[in-house]
Amino acid sequence: MSCAAGASALIAYEPRLAGARVPLALGLAALVAAGCLLGHRGRVLFATATLVFIALSLAVIVRGALAPSASATIPLAADASLVPVLLAMPLGMALATGVEAPSNAIAQLGQLDDGRRRLFGQLTIWVMLAVVGFLTMAIAVLTVRLGVGAPGENSTLLADVARASTDGNSLFAAFQSASALLLLAAAASSYLAGSGVLEALALHGRDREGLLPRSLGVRNRWYAPPWGIAVLLGASLVLILAARGRDQEIVQFYAVAVFASFLGALVACAVLSWRSRRPAGFAVNVVGIALVTLVLVLNLRRLDPLLSLAASSAISLYLWRAWVRRGRPGGVAGLRTIR
Repeated sequence: MSCAAGASALIAYEPRLAGARVPLALGLAALVAAGCLLGHRGRVLFATATLVFIALSLAVIVRGALAPSASATIPLAADASLVPVLLAMPLGMALATGVEAPSNAIAQLGQLDDGRRRLFGQLTIWVMLAVVGFLTMAIAVLTVRLGVGAPGENSTLLADVARASTDGNSLFAAFQSASALLLLAAAASSYLAGSGVLEALALHGRDREGLLPRSLGVRNRWYAPPWGIAVLLGASLVLILAARGRDQEIVQFYAVAVFASFLGALVACAVLSWRSRRPAGFAVNVVGIALVTLVLVLNLRRLDPLLSLAASSAISLYLWRAWVRRGRPGGVAGLRTIR
């Protein structure tokens, strides 16, 4: 799904590619899937793309901070004009989508024991939070400081801010290319994390009878589940064709499913915090539940999100019924998708 957004980033930089939007998006989806089949080698490639984007983002922020301001004063957090932009940035761009990719691989580090995996996971999440938080705040401030308005049809807010910061020079071209590569890294993260979930469901239970076909639990020589990646590739191709390669239409469809999964995870964390008698953790989770619920309700005013939520609910209902039919097996915490 993120591959279509990556294609759009390339099209925003080179409008002549607009006629090849759908073939380009389909090709990118297949290319990322092929890279994911290489296991750790593919991970290194996509991680490099993420690091390049972060470095170029810092360069754009520095250039934007030194550029002449479009307003009389630099806006502060209390400025009413900044608040809507700050709230919209995490929802309207794919910045966090690519940078969060390392956190998806934490559960797949089968070479480490539970204690070291937990420590690695905590450090990774805090570093990810710091990077994404700083970039989001900095770009939101630049948006207001440079007077950047709503993006055009073949552009994005992130691209317009970078263009205003760099005057459209070679740094802007490099940043646009890195943005597209970041979206491909995000797509790779989705393939790897999604195929890992399918593998865990296929091997769920003490006798590993699973809730899905056993073929989804088979791995290739590079420890990647090829059939799971193939299933996700098929779903991505269908969405790309249905949306005619337009990333904004795809985002409207799957954003609600993403927030619904966030809501389910936060509810589960709140229950665990309550049972563990951790009031601080419970309070944080309750606040998160309220915020995600608000965003989810706001997105349910359109037809595409409703269809997405219905599809997600149908899949969840099937998995729950399969789990009940097999006697409610446990043991999913002991599964490791990469050994």
